This record gives sequence, structure tokens and C-alpha cells, in this order.
Amino acid sequence: MRGGYAAAAEPPLRAGITDAVIRPGALNGSTASRRYACVPVSPLDEPAAARGQMVPGTATGTGTGPGGERAPEATGVDVRHAGYARRWGKRTSTWDHHVSSAPGFAAVREALLRVAGCRREDDVIDLGAGTGFVTLAVAPKVSSVLAVDFAPPMLEALAEQAERVGATNVSTLQADLAVLDRPAGSLDLVVSSYALHHLEDVDKRRLVERTYAWLRPGGRIVVADMMFGRGLSQRDRQILRSKIAVLARKGPGGLWRIAKNAVRFGLRRGGELPATPEFWQDALVAAGFTEVRFEPVVAEAGVVSGLKPPAR
Repeated sequence: MRGGYAAAAEPPLRAGITDAVIRPGALNGSTASRRYACVPVSPLDEPAAARGQMVPGTATGTGTGPGGERAPEATGVDVRHAGYARRWGKRTSTWDHHVSSAPGFAAVREALLRVAGCRREDDVIDLGAGTGFVTLAVAPKVSSVLAVDFAPPMLEALAEQAERVGATNVSTLQADLAVLDRPAGSLDLVVSSYALHHLEDVDKRRLVERTYAWLRPGGRIVVADMMFGRGLSQRDRQILRSKIAVLARKGPGGLWRIAKNAVRFGLRRGGELPATPEFWQDALVAAGFTEVRFEPVVAEAGVVSGLKPPAR
């Protein structure tokens, strides 16, 4: 989870995007750690130009996912996101403490878990898992969790924590959310916390469409993220005023951040590309989800959820 717009009291929340696909290598050769052996997954079957230029990936080989499906070979890392993966990988040593000690993260996770309604039989995917703040909270409640992120060091840390707490139903995957694909009808629940605002809007919509295919009938999607627009709604204006006030109190450094973020936000440049609650609700409805709902959480954070209709 990450995001440069969050107020100081609610630290920016983080997660991943990237394209080479891998499960971190076996940790110490133990039976439990071998669950984290390499398992690449291919991007969608579409022209490379539509995905962005590809460079050789860090993952090789084949393996099986938590459902036992055979995975095709990895194809590489999308250069649009490779820099993000390296930068976030370098923050692994401090990130877990950061998210675990911040009230804002806890509030968002609590809302996500409540809306998700995890069931013992659920096969789950966590999109943008980071070091496992959501994954490891979901794992005891479900059958399996596939944690996806773009930074291998984050996933190695997640795998180590999963082994330490005995979460043997957790597996990890390095992948670009803009092109990630999974077998149709292989999942019951899709969750994501503060990751998808890093995607372009078109990639957000395409990902939502793909998740609909991944889910079994009756499956659910729950997206927690920064959800606001450019000041067109009263909620937008309240959020923006709050963030400007927090940064202004920090002095010259805060004023510089206001100017920098204003330019990035206005031009939709940089790492954060938040969408409105209305955008997310429309994307879910367009993909075929029903019972689509939005729930505000704290500051700019919100949760959108939907249901894939049960089979008749």
C-alpha cells in the first residue's frame, strides 16, 4: 500500500504493480518454505505494444498455484513499472513496521475484512500485497491466499512472515497488476488495499474486468483505496483542503510538497492516479458485478465492493 496524498495522521498506504511473475524462492529448504517456490504467470494474450515495452524478467521456470493449476512461463517486467518495483523493494526493511503502527492502515484493513466476509472455503487473491498486512490477516479465515506484488523483497519478507506464523495456505507472486491474469473460475474473493491508484484508469477497468472472469459464481471483489477526484464533489474538496492544511503546517517543505503534488495531480503524472468512488462503482457494474457499494473509511480512503452473480 502506498500513496502520496494521505494526510500525516493517516500515512500513505501501499501495494504493488509489476509484470515479471514469480513466487519468492524457497526460504531455507524446509517443507513449509518450499511452498514459496517459483511460479510464473503470463500476462494477457494481447500485443506487447498494448502492454508497454517488456524487458527480461527476474522470474524463470514453472510451478503450480494454490489451486494446483499449472502456470505458463513469465514474460518479463513492464518498463513502465520496473522503477517502482526497485524503489519499493528498497523500503522493505522499514515498511512492515510503518503499516503495522499506523492507525489509518488498521482502519482500512478492518473495513476491508468486514466487507469481504471471508469464508473458510474461499480461495483469495490479494492484489498489491506488500509485506502482507492484509494477506496475513485474511489467511487464517480462508482456504488459500495468493499475495501479488511487484517488489520481490516485499514478497520475500511476506513469505518469511507467513512461515513464521505458520500460514501454510499463503503463496506469493511477483506480477504487474496492469497485465496480471489468472485462470477463469479459480477464485472466490479478490481483495486489494491501496494499490490500484497506481494504475492508469484504463488499466483499472481492464483489471476489474479480468477479476470478474477469475471469480467463481458468487465470488466477491473488495477494493480499498484512495478514492477522490479533482474537487468536483463536496467530499473531494474536503479531502483536498484537509491535506493542504496538514502539509502547510509543515513549513517550507510542506509548501513544496503542495506545489509538487498540485502539478502532478493536475496533470495526472507521477505514481498516484486516484479515481473517484463513482469511477470504481461504474467499473464494477460495467464488468458485470452486482450489489456494488461504496463505503467511506477515513480521510480519502474508501471501500468499493461487488458480487459476481451466483449460478442459476
